[in-house]
Amino acid sequence: MVDTPISGATTVANLLPTDLFPLARSGSSVAYNATAAQIGASFQASGTATGIAAAGGGQGGATALTAGVNIVTSGSGGVILVAGGPVGSQQTVVNRSGANITVYPGTGAAIEALSTNAGIVLPNGASSTFVYAATNQWYST
Repeated sequence: MVDTPISGATTVANLLPTDLFPLARSGSSVAYNATAAQIGASFQASGTATGIAAAGGGQGGATALTAGVNIVTSGSGGVILVAGGPVGSQQTVVNRSGANITVYPGTGAAIEALSTNAGIVLPNGASSTFVYAATNQWYST
């Protein structure tokens, strides 16, 4: 990525389709005229991921979730929500692993009134949608 954004743009949402264009190519890599921060600020997980294995004994070893709907089918460790993202983004976790799992926020964030980086237990057979309601703050439904 190029570190210098185009003039006047603060997020990808502010750009026109014609504003994002490749600046340089090297093999299969392409550099665009938007920064990683601009693109990250507009990221919202979508789609469905199945066959996820909950892993690790804490936030650092938990399996990263990248889809809007995430179906955990094995493991008894943890999963971690997308770090940051636009306010209002959502991720659903469906636990069909046969064990309780722990859902962690992205590093530096909190779920509900829990302390920063603390996880919430999602029992086997349960599901919950997590809403990124404010910077570093997730709520479960």
